[in-house]
Formats: sequence, C-alpha cells, structure tokens
Amino acid sequence: MSTLPIADDMHAAPGFWIPAALRERVLEGATFETTWGLRAQLVAPQTPGATAATWPRLTPTGWRALWEGLRTAPAAPVAALEAALQQVVRRLLDPCDALCHAVHALLPAHTGFPAAMLDFALGFFQDLRLASLAQVATWSPPAEARRSFVRLPGLPGGVRFFDRSALGRLSRGAGGALTRSIPAPRTLVGFAAGNIPGAALLITLLGQLVQPRPAILVRNSRREPFFTPLLLAALEELDPALVANVAVLLWDYDDAALQAAVLREADFLVMVAGDDTIARIEADVRRAGASPRLHRHGHKLSFSAVAREFLTAERLPLVAPLAALDTLIWDQNGCLSPRLHFVEEGGALTPEEYAAALTAALRGLGTRLPCGLCDLHRLHSRFDKFHALAAGGRATVHSTYEDPFLVVVDHRPYDPLTLAEAINDARDRTVIVRPVPELAALPSGYLGRLPSRNLQTVSVALDSRAPEFLPLAEALGRCGVTALRTVGRAAFPDLAYSWDGLLPCDFITRRPAGYYTTCEFDDALAQIEDTAMRLNRWLERSSG
Repeated sequence: MSTLPIADDMHAAPGFWIPAALRERVLEGATFETTWGLRAQLVAPQTPGATAATWPRLTPTGWRALWEGLRTAPAAPVAALEAALQQVVRRLLDPCDALCHAVHALLPAHTGFPAAMLDFALGFFQDLRLASLAQVATWSPPAEARRSFVRLPGLPGGVRFFDRSALGRLSRGAGGALTRSIPAPRTLVGFAAGNIPGAALLITLLGQLVQPRPAILVRNSRREPFFTPLLLAALEELDPALVANVAVLLWDYDDAALQAAVLREADFLVMVAGDDTIARIEADVRRAGASPRLHRHGHKLSFSAVAREFLTAERLPLVAPLAALDTLIWDQNGCLSPRLHFVEEGGALTPEEYAAALTAALRGLGTRLPCGLCDLHRLHSRFDKFHALAAGGRATVHSTYEDPFLVVVDHRPYDPLTLAEAINDARDRTVIVRPVPELAALPSGYLGRLPSRNLQTVSVALDSRAPEFLPLAEALGRCGVTALRTVGRAAFPDLAYSWDGLLPCDFITRRPAGYYTTCEFDDALAQIEDTAMRLNRWLERSSG
C-alpha cells in the first residue's frame, strides 16, 4: 500500500489506516470489503458519482499483531508532530499537491460538502498548536475554577468549572484541589461518526498529547472515511514514529464478538457520534464487562448572541459576514452551527437591520460556499410557514423563496414548545433572529429552558471588556453552555478549550461530576477583526 493509496480513477481509496511497519503482519489473511457513499449516504455499488472506501476484516492473529504493534510503538515528541502536521496542512491547501488532489477527488462526492467549503474549513487546521494543547493536557485546574473563570496556561480567555452534583454546588473554602492525577490510559479507543471531516483525526491528536502515548484505535465513519487515513499517511511519510501508535479501522457494530473484544482492550473510550449511537456503544460496554473511562460527544445545540454595541454602521458590516459563515459552513449540520441568533435591542441599528445585513451576506458569501446537503423542499416549506406568520405580524421574512437559505425575525411569544419548534426549524441554512431587550435575559428566558446537557456553544459579538460580560458568561455556563467563541469561529473549535465540557487534562485527571466552560478570547472585537481579515484573504485568493 502506498502512502497515498488512491485508485487511478480517484473514485476509491482505503477507509482505514495501519502503520506501515505493521501492515503486512496485521493484514495477513484479512478479507476486504467496500462501502460506497454519495452525499453522506451509503449507496449501492457502482452508483454513478459515488466513491468507494475499502476496509479489512482482520483475523484474530491480525488483531493480536495490531494491538502488540501499537502498544510497543516508539516515543515521539509533541513538538515533532506539530511541525510535521503544519507541513501536511500546507500540502492540504496546495492545489498542485497530490494530497489536496486526493481530498478534492474523494470528499465532496462522499460527504456532500462542496470543495470550496472543504478548502475554507480545512484551512483552520493551520491553527492547531499541539504545544498549547499539550500544556492544557498536563495542567491541573486550580480549585478557584469552581468559583470564577481562571486563566488557561499560555492561552487567551479562561475556564470555569461547574459542578453537577448538589454537594459540588455547596460553598467551598479556598483549599482543596479540583482534580487529582490518575495514570494515563494505555489504550484509547475512539468512535468517529458523521460526515464532517476530521473527527477521527481530532480523537487521534488528543490521544497523542497523553504521555506516555497510548495505543490509539479509532473506528472510522463510513460517511467520511477518507480524510484521516490520508493525513496519517502524509504524516508517516515525514516520520513513521509520529503515528506508529495509531490505527484507523472500520468494523460492524453488529459484530458483537468483535465489538466486545475491542471494548475490553480499551481503558479509555472517546465517542463522537449521535446520542443513539453513544447509547448503543455504552450498552455494548456493559455487555462486554469492560470498564473504560468514557468521554461522550453527542448531539448538542449552539446559538449566537449579538450585543447592541455591534449594531452600528461601522461594526455590523464586520459581524454579518461572520454570522453568515457560521451558518454556511457544514450547511448548518454541525453541533456548533448556531440555531437562533439572539440580537439585543436598543442599538443604533435594529434586529431587523441585522437580519437584512445577514441576508445580504448570505447571498454574497453563499455563492462562494454553495449548499451541499440542504433540503430545498424542506426549506421552502419553512419559508411558507414563516410567510404565513408574517401575514399576522408574528415574523418578518427577509429572504426570498428563490434564496437557498432563509432569514426571519421571529416575534412570536416563546413558551417552551415554541422555543423548541424554532430551534428545530433552524436547519438547511435557516437563520432565526430573535430580538431580546438584553442579552442578560438569555439564561433565564431561553437557554435555561433547555436541557443543560444538550447545550454547546454561544458565538458572540459583544464587548468582552465591559463589566456585564463576566456575569453573562457565568450565567450561560451555569445553564450548561460549555464554550463561548466569537462569531465566525463556531465551526472551528480550538481543541485546547472545552469540548462538550471536557478539557485535554481530563485524560489524566479525575474530578467531580460536572463540566468546564471556556471563554476562547480576551478581546472579542480583536478576534472578530482577525477572523474577518482571514475570511477576506480567503475570498481574495479563491477569486483569483
């Protein structure tokens, strides 16, 4: 198998990866299967336009050789992995490079996401700084994090810990550690699902921060099987030791014996999947009699919040394209994609003018980041629904029937059922703008009505240096929000910060039941300006 094992017609490639030093022994006697995919769906073989991922069914001897090889892999410093990863990302973004060519040939058809969207989104891998991640991975959060936001080592922003237990919410003195160290996992097993590229890679990179490095096995997603094997192969070209402890495979959940055998090998399990899949894996863990530690990354909800200070003639042109970007990337399919946009009243411009600016930004930016998986029939039905509400003065529709998106300002009174209905309507590039008198009303009036375990990100455009910011951040965190990011960055999380309430240091520490909430910036306006410059540079490059 070559390091970039792509078929000549570029319609088929491995959906797995095994270190070169182990491949011959591990694959001896294996049989191979092929899965065909088109637009994030599994399809029949030879379906026109589909791409095919091959994967092996290992023999028992092959599995033993794999575990032995992964567990005896040589050490490799995080700094070397970071340097190599930056070289690989440059290849990924170079249209003349074979790696970029392979990604363009395989991922758009299989995942349903256009090449332009992939190019823009994958560019954020340039921001992965494993050295910063490694600092957080070995950090011990102080007890003070129970009471207020504290600094993260070497990073902007801060982190706050919220106890879920009644005992944890009682007042505590200044003493007492928040966490205690435990042995690092020896074997990490991950489950990556969905069609957004890179879930298996992110699990791998987080595992590589643990020292000594564990054996890492990730079950790949059939709906996006190519990206991680391609990048691991490119890293291996630079230094085989960097990824000698990693394998990415596919196997059937229904193969109960194999699933149980894999789960018994794990002392740490990371699951990035839908809630139903996570529940199924946890049931398999119990049936197997296994006892790994569990990190769950299931279905979540995210939102946007825009302060009146950003509703000005100077700042709204900065914010609107970034708010549009948060909706366009991954066609609003990701857990980090905002559902409702809460826009503060009382600014120089109104929430209606925010909606109009956002509509214009979606029209302009949407031509460069076209729809991949939006259901236009469902979008048009939603348009008709809000058009009927507008006739009664309960909504304002800013987009047209011909637009491949929907922007509305929702004036209905929100009880819990209407709130849930609005959240469920915010799909297929649907932006629902909700005017609020104060952003301080979000925790009690809106997010506090939702299940706390399903909250994820609030993307903000506000003055982070204003005295009301920290109380708002505290209140949002107490509701269950685990990340505060600035607009334009919702779909590009920095792994050093909270991922569904978990930090990298959770791999090697124990703490009370609860979650971390992180704020990923010191100066929100400065970060918004930086994201806007990045977007403009990409637009200039891609138009050339």
